[in-house]
Amino acid sequence: MASKTEKRVIHMIDDCSFEGNLIIPEDAFETIATLAALEVKGVLSVDGITREKVRTISTKNISSWVKVNVNEEKKTVRVYISIELDYGYNIPDTCRRVQEKVQNTVQSMTGFTAPVVNIKICGVKVTA
Repeated sequence: MASKTEKRVIHMIDDCSFEGNLIIPEDAFETIATLAALEVKGVLSVDGITREKVRTISTKNISSWVKVNVNEEKKTVRVYISIELDYGYNIPDTCRRVQEKVQNTVQSMTGFTAPVVNIKICGVKVTA
């Protein structure tokens, strides 16, 4: 993983639609994974950041809440994400939905697959 000061940039050549390089920074993968996880019902926050807070902050700050390892040659991304769940939701089912949502969103937006999405439950909270 790249340090906060050293952001890795992923270069990808699209074989079909245009000539040249498409550049996807590592923090773009992190932002995509964060926003995708927050769309899953039962997920209250990603490492303390809620859907409501995401609307008020820069997406450049999102990348500190999720970590990724990108393999440019294989076009794969390993995702490490911490989430807080709403009380009453089945944890394995919710995590499976988060994994599927992150995998599908990363692939549809970048062309990279996310065969591994590791989830840490950082809490369960009772909401009103």
